[in-house]
Amino acid sequence: AVVSTQSTGSSNYLALFQHEERLVELAQDSVERPGAYEQLIQYFAEFNQSYSIPVSLEMKANCVGSMYDLFKSQGVQIFTLWKMLLLKKRILLQCTPPISRQCSYVLCLAALAHSQFTQTYPLFYVTVNDMTTLNYKQSYIACSADMILKTKGTQVYDVYVTGSAVVNPQGDIFPVTRGDIIRYNQLCGAVDKEYGKKNTSEVDRLIQGYFSVLTTDLFNTLTSLMSGNRHMQPADLKDIRLHNSDLPYLQTLVDKLGYDVELFAPSCCEEHFSALI
Repeated sequence: AVVSTQSTGSSNYLALFQHEERLVELAQDSVERPGAYEQLIQYFAEFNQSYSIPVSLEMKANCVGSMYDLFKSQGVQIFTLWKMLLLKKRILLQCTPPISRQCSYVLCLAALAHSQFTQTYPLFYVTVNDMTTLNYKQSYIACSADMILKTKGTQVYDVYVTGSAVVNPQGDIFPVTRGDIIRYNQLCGAVDKEYGKKNTSEVDRLIQGYFSVLTTDLFNTLTSLMSGNRHMQPADLKDIRLHNSDLPYLQTLVDKLGYDVELFAPSCCEEHFSALI
């Protein structure tokens, strides 16, 4: 069963994820017993009230392995997606039914950049019926099999993910930097070593932990510079595991978030990321 975010009537999309397993059972029951909606109505009535449930971006049991699958399927472009998440972009993943795996990827992406400094809440699955919601949102992560949404371009998304290709609304692929390749190779080594132990949940935590540290170190450094001399030096860049090739992106991030930090000049031959953002 596929239910769009608009039809749920809830503004807490993360909270919806906790109902997935039971709703799948109820949908199956409705298929087997057409017209028998008593259990579904009862379940809806039970939860159709004000309540507060703590929601965490820790990997749910039904998402075990999804972070690793996402990492392998996106390859080095996983770092492009991380950068877009920090820029609070609207990210739409193309998918085909069944969409449960892609919905898990949406949750995994939300976890990649989740920190005290930044977070993007997932909308999970959306359709053309969610156009109003998508137009209103300044930042989101979602997946859709509705190809009409792809044609809407900048009206509804900033980043479109089809397979391992991460493109802007004009269809241009976001460039991979030398820094992305270095970080990806480092993380691959650690992931492959842990995966050899066949401990999937630990692999997921390793990947999420890596990006969590990367995000926290980046914003801690920027915050520290804001209260100090405001000049980032090459040593600062190295400390947060970034590379000279990441400077154009970092400048875009600093400008976007309004950080009064001055970066050192990159080499003239470095990639220019900002032209595609």
